[in-house]
Amino acid sequence: GKSFVSYLLGHAICEGYITSVDETLAGWPLMSDTLYQNQSLINLLNMRAGDHHVVTEAKGFVSSGRWFNSFALSDFAKNELLGTKPKTAKYNYNGFVTNVLMNYVHFKTGENWQPLLNRVFKDRVKIERRLVFQEAGSHEPTKWYSAYASRYDYLRIARAIMEDWQSDN
Repeated sequence: GKSFVSYLLGHAICEGYITSVDETLAGWPLMSDTLYQNQSLINLLNMRAGDHHVVTEAKGFVSSGRWFNSFALSDFAKNELLGTKPKTAKYNYNGFVTNVLMNYVHFKTGENWQPLLNRVFKDRVKIERRLVFQEAGSHEPTKWYSAYASRYDYLRIARAIMEDWQSDN
């Protein structure tokens, strides 16, 4: 799922929804007054957001113990993240950052979210079945990085990512 999110982000950049990996989350109201507010996408992609004191892959959110794939992003922003500041950037691999990236792409694409998914996975990758990203929350659904596809579609996606990487586009 994390590779899918990075791939979608790259396509969102290529299509002009996002300026570059140097763009920050400063214009996204959801992450206002959180440690992620002024983070660049490249820091998030590299898992170097300085968030190791707030969230980890092993424990979820340090202050509450809540798992990051269980609630809406807005709930975490209001509770565990509000008023947090980044610490020294160090590698902290965790799925929450991937959820932040996924939802940032959704925020930036707006009504073009599903068309972007279709262009990337149906038109470009040529998946044969449906690719499903999970969501959490009912009032304000949060996109999760977890994805389900057929085994052959997973291979098609991996091949497309590798071909794009090899052609440097």
